[in-house]
Amino acid sequence: MIMKLRISVHKDCRNKEKQPAQGWLNIEESLSWLQGWVGAGYGWCATHFVGRHRRVDNASGSNLVVVDIDGDTTLDAFWDTDTACNWCVATYTTASHTEAEHRFRALFPLGLQLQSTSQHRGAYWLVVNRLSADLGIETIKDNCGQKPERLWYGNTNAEWTVNWNDPLVPEFLLTDIDYDDPTDFVASDVTDTDIKRCQWLLKNFLIPSEDGEYETRYVPVMAACAAIGQPLFDDWVDWVLRGHHGEKHENIQPFKWRGLGNHSGPAKLYSLAKRQSSNWASQLPPELRFGAVGSAVGYIEFDALPTFDEVINNLEVKMDPEFEPVPDASQAKRTKGRPKRSGSDAAKEREGDVEKVKEILSNLRKNELTGAIEYDDPQGLTIELEGNDLDLMTTKLACEHGVFIPEQRIKSAIQYAAGKNKYCPIKRYLDSCSAGAIPHKDWDRIGEVFLGNKHQLSTLAMQRMMIGAVARAYNPGCSMSWLPILVGAQGVGKSMFSRSLVPEKLFAEVSTPLETLMKEQYRLHVAWLLELPEIDHFFQSRNIENFKNLITTRCDEVRRPYASLPERLLRRFVMIGTTNRNQFLVDSTGNRRFVPLEIGSGFLIPWKQLSEERDSLWASAVQAYREGDAYEFNSGEIAQIAEYIQEFGDPDPWMEKISHYVSLKEEVTAAEVLTKALDLDPRQQGRREARRVADVLQTLGWRRLNTSRKDPVTNKVKSVRLWIRPSDDPLTEDHILRDF
Repeated sequence: MIMKLRISVHKDCRNKEKQPAQGWLNIEESLSWLQGWVGAGYGWCATHFVGRHRRVDNASGSNLVVVDIDGDTTLDAFWDTDTACNWCVATYTTASHTEAEHRFRALFPLGLQLQSTSQHRGAYWLVVNRLSADLGIETIKDNCGQKPERLWYGNTNAEWTVNWNDPLVPEFLLTDIDYDDPTDFVASDVTDTDIKRCQWLLKNFLIPSEDGEYETRYVPVMAACAAIGQPLFDDWVDWVLRGHHGEKHENIQPFKWRGLGNHSGPAKLYSLAKRQSSNWASQLPPELRFGAVGSAVGYIEFDALPTFDEVINNLEVKMDPEFEPVPDASQAKRTKGRPKRSGSDAAKEREGDVEKVKEILSNLRKNELTGAIEYDDPQGLTIELEGNDLDLMTTKLACEHGVFIPEQRIKSAIQYAAGKNKYCPIKRYLDSCSAGAIPHKDWDRIGEVFLGNKHQLSTLAMQRMMIGAVARAYNPGCSMSWLPILVGAQGVGKSMFSRSLVPEKLFAEVSTPLETLMKEQYRLHVAWLLELPEIDHFFQSRNIENFKNLITTRCDEVRRPYASLPERLLRRFVMIGTTNRNQFLVDSTGNRRFVPLEIGSGFLIPWKQLSEERDSLWASAVQAYREGDAYEFNSGEIAQIAEYIQEFGDPDPWMEKISHYVSLKEEVTAAEVLTKALDLDPRQQGRREARRVADVLQTLGWRRLNTSRKDPVTNKVKSVRLWIRPSDDPLTEDHILRDF
């Protein structure tokens, strides 16, 4: 899965002309997207901002640290350090970069999302201190990167260096950062008596929040306490820790109060207490009760003190009254309270929910490839719901649009509306290629042009893989029982070939262990083209059968986490493997599923050219698909390339001896080979050894035959398993199809 960077951007911040403070857009995008943004000259910040206002106290979470190198070292020296190799995902040069003085920015993705400015500062110095030690310098000159709100300008001439090894600052180092989060409480003019009442409520009366009461109890109490200020902080922390939300450490941090100082403090707590018990005020200690004179400031002994209701009504920020419904006089004797809603009323309510979310979330839709729910923001950027976005949607619509829909209803409305507007991003892309691009002039030479391999099989295999990808888009779940494997030295661009062949959002690199993929196959349904890097790891004896099944499956029966029901996912994706090894195939019967394609000697894949010309290539693939060109290999073709495929096999050490022994034989048995060819004592001959002999003979093309023979000693007829020398003809159609 490609990591999403938590950043903020502004469409007016370009080429240093403006430094806007407001209107910043909080997004989560990939490194490739950021490369394009910076290359277009636009500025960005490595954090999100509350209220889209760029200032230090509005920074609201980051997963990226940026280090500004201002002539401290060179790019080569930087990338030679362990810190860069293990933690840095990319560098790009600034406008003032020269060969004499290297100036660039280094991006360090974090394994943990930070919540506060002080955490960001701690992570920054963790990186810089280690980097300085690697470089042998005391520290770097410019440490502006410790400020998450720092504006990083774009550069149309930026030179990028990208680390494709999934670097990350480890989570365990970030959780142990020693930092002291600054507390900045709001000033409040709440009286001492009200403060003491609120402290008493938190300690002795208000029930702590439970699971599912984040918005209805935890947040209102927090907002009320934040409005009162520092005197209530410790009591609020104790109150939180007694409930469900105290299990999460960040729920008791001072930054949670940021921006909440304009809410009514005591009035809200009093209202919550009244909801819990209408006679709560009578339970207050005598000196805190409403109407108690005591030593109250501003009152004399004969003053008539206000009642609790007067206090509530005369607060500067008044609470909304809770009106009881007016009963129908004609029904007063028969019913109490609110009349029951009819089914049609409930239906209209749900219809209204759907219309509201469709109006607010522009072009709400469901991605058929990934199953994700998407919509367009006011700037036209695609927003994909992920994580707990659905859980927060009630609060989002209430705070940003003034529309309140209860949590469960808003989830149903969004899922329903999106499900009624499904789309397939693959078909959308292919249709645009077919309509707007000219078929590629080198379609019949793509193996030679893009892989440096003049063998016709390289072109044929790439064509069929692409036609198969088109078929999977227009006919999900169709057969695609093989995959190409790019074989070449490290650094020739094998992975970049896969990344450049399709748009970024339609590509994914699968590094999940095979055991997990077999149990959670929904993880495959995330993109159109899946790269299996270092595919030789899958070719182990204990994995090979599961791996073959994984390749040939056409429909996955899955149950996503927390889903109510299982679902059938027709495959829309195809796979491509990459490896540095020349010998990795280990199975004697199933290797026909894999077609290795060697990168030409000394050839560097022109992935930039491929990226620029891919629309034309896919236009050719769509045209070939519509003309009925094949995308599977039939049995005759498989037989023709079987010997070529076997060149990439990892030969059994017994192969040479067995091959020599059977060279003049017409038929043999496994026991004969073990005894005479391999000189194994009969006591060492078991099923495992017999199976190895069978695999070798099958690789040599020999076929097994069950027959009956007379024992020369006992003259009794018994069943014998023979291996027969192959004829000159290729294997039969039925035998080859069984391999699949």
